[in-house]
Amino acid sequence: MAIFYILLAIISGFCMAVQSPVNATLSRYAGHLQATTVSFGGGALFLGLLMLAIDTGDLSKTADAQWWQFLGGLYGIYIVLVITYGIPRLGAALTSTILTLGNLMTAAVLDTLGLMGLPKVTLEPGRIAGILIVLAGVILVYIGKRKQETGGTRGKDQLKVVLMLVLGGVAGAIQAPTNNALAAHVGTVEASFVSFSVGFLAILLIALMTSKG
Repeated sequence: MAIFYILLAIISGFCMAVQSPVNATLSRYAGHLQATTVSFGGGALFLGLLMLAIDTGDLSKTADAQWWQFLGGLYGIYIVLVITYGIPRLGAALTSTILTLGNLMTAAVLDTLGLMGLPKVTLEPGRIAGILIVLAGVILVYIGKRKQETGGTRGKDQLKVVLMLVLGGVAGAIQAPTNNALAAHVGTVEASFVSFSVGFLAILLIALMTSKG
């Protein structure tokens, strides 16, 4: 069973890697906010149909959830926005590795302290080594990119993008237990549907208020 969940995680990572350039490409035509709106709208629609098809949870039990358990979609908005902003400036590989670094560091803190209802997991040397390996990967990818580039985003602008992506990784690490806590009340597919729906409504409102893209 553990292998099954590992495979699911690998497939999820593959989907995220494909999703990032897809959203980034769409944003060049429609704008960052609009691309994010399309992404969340499509996700909410698919999950709504899936929820109706399999009917494993109970959406009416959202009343039992705490307010912070509905914020998963808002974290998701930031993640998608920062990815669509970062890929054209840093490339897909560097964007993904920086997100992974921020995600791992935050997840390690959440596990170690047992926050957001997670069971406490000791921060062992192997975990620290794994984070350091990802950090080394970020540095190597960054060095490789700098050697190849002849222009584009540099200096302080590049550092700003890196920090935004690290925060995107932080948001991703917080989003997972947030949605998991909601899923404990309403079911996995239902929690995903709520997360995407909240994200869609929020980003749609922002797009309508701030842009004509």
